[in-house]
Amino acid sequence: MKIQWGKRKNAPFFVLLFLLTGGFVWPQNQHILVNHSCTDITKIPESAILGAKQNLHIAYGHTSHGSQLTDAMSALVGFMNGKGYPANLYAWNNGGTNGALDLHDTAMGGDVGYYPQWVDNTRTYLGPVNPATGRGSANPDVNVIIWSWCGQASSRTEATMLSTYLTPMSQLEAEYWGVKFVYMTGHLDGSGITGNLNIRNNQIRQYCQQNNKILYDFADIESYDPDGQLHYMPLLANDNCDYDSDGNGLRDRNWAIAWQNTHPLNTDWFNCSCAHSQPLNGNRKAYAAWWLWARLGGWDGSSGGDITQTLSLTAGWNWISFRVLPADRSLDSVFASIIGNVEQVKTQSQSALRVSGNWVGDLANLNGIQQGAMYKVRVSQNCTLTISGPQLAVTTPIALATGWNWIAYLPAQTRVFQTALQSILSQAQQVKSQGQSAIYSGGQWFGDLTQMDAGLGYVLSMTTVATLIYQNQ
Repeated sequence: MKIQWGKRKNAPFFVLLFLLTGGFVWPQNQHILVNHSCTDITKIPESAILGAKQNLHIAYGHTSHGSQLTDAMSALVGFMNGKGYPANLYAWNNGGTNGALDLHDTAMGGDVGYYPQWVDNTRTYLGPVNPATGRGSANPDVNVIIWSWCGQASSRTEATMLSTYLTPMSQLEAEYWGVKFVYMTGHLDGSGITGNLNIRNNQIRQYCQQNNKILYDFADIESYDPDGQLHYMPLLANDNCDYDSDGNGLRDRNWAIAWQNTHPLNTDWFNCSCAHSQPLNGNRKAYAAWWLWARLGGWDGSSGGDITQTLSLTAGWNWISFRVLPADRSLDSVFASIIGNVEQVKTQSQSALRVSGNWVGDLANLNGIQQGAMYKVRVSQNCTLTISGPQLAVTTPIALATGWNWIAYLPAQTRVFQTALQSILSQAQQVKSQGQSAIYSGGQWFGDLTQMDAGLGYVLSMTTVATLIYQNQ
């Protein structure tokens, strides 16, 4: 979603605990996912930025692709100063002088694709572990280690991803228990949803989710423009943001350049160096990096983060909608919990049948679910669908056309439908749920539909084009 630049936020976040010695106490181990839904820097409270600068001492190992984070973070400082934020609030340097974030860039040589060098370089940099603190004796202040990939994730197998990356990282975590280690996915390579890179990135995502790891989802961040309406990775997007716009297998457009050309520089985006890519991609990497630092500094991420949505389905057709948007939106992933029961999925314009373990239909070529939409799902028997991912903001805009629209219901609470639809109620003429409806006639609403419920989908008839925005309550 495009950032709505406005007044800066300074909301409080929970009080951090300290050891008697004054050291920072990490929150209890938890899965932290930072992806494209974590790129609205205005949602990070100023107190969380200050908490990160107070509590973190970061060492970062990378080569050229990894420099996207730090190069853009450098350019971000002036951009945010110009937005009315406190001077140099987003400054960083090695040592954390003058109130900056302490980030030692290229602290360790190479990148995480070079095994066993990256493991050896980590141990050399940290030094022997101090059994009292769990940190390294050579750099005893460092409490965060982050490594990025170059292009090597594309060539890993399931076995070598485990043996050269996931297992060694977990071993380092156990050895240096006072240090937080950040996992990453590999940058896009244009191989799409069926490519080995996406398979390996999903392996990393699954491992981090199942084992309560911290993940900076590099690939997912560069799979979306700020509007967040289209997932470019399945369209053969690469690290330069080029993608296939017409389905002929050739990359013919660039999502970042197109967005930059239609949005004012220094207002909606800022210029920065971004190796192998475009400035807008760097912008989003920097925003997500600060979201990561804020989470590690103690912020609870109340403006985003993962939730699990549970939907009870009955045999036959069900009208449903999603309040979460996982990184992997493929039908196999979204409906994994009921894959043996799901028979058909429909959107307003496409459909996919499940036949002999495969999806058949025009929806099968898309990347599964999209935000703001209703889905009709047919299942063979009563079952429960569960899906986890970043929660969609209740205020996520839903574009409406004249006539009928299949819409999602994003709030978590039941609301009277007139209250829920207040932003477009004057242009609406009929609302339907799976079993009820309401119609506007003669200046009032008639029908048996009185409320809207979480997890359900609705059909809405409009007299004109409009944008539905559910309000926070």
